[in-house]
Amino acid sequence: MSTNIQGPKQVFAGIDYPDTHSGAGEMSKDYWAAVYKDGDSWAGYSNSDIEATHGDERWEDLRREGACYVGKDVKVCLWH
Repeated sequence: MSTNIQGPKQVFAGIDYPDTHSGAGEMSKDYWAAVYKDGDSWAGYSNSDIEATHGDERWEDLRREGACYVGKDVKVCLWH
């Protein structure tokens, strides 16, 4: 199980710009995050720079609290 979160200004290949069928064509216009099940706990990562397409902020041992995943220095919440 995993969850991907995209900021409201994010763009997507094939929708906002031509799909290049290659990671080299990826672009980011907002912050994003991914949270996933890692054994008995949760983990995740995100970009610390809006333009980054790689996750350079990594989190381990997240615990679920309602609609949020909470760790030592992070709180990621999912609402719609």
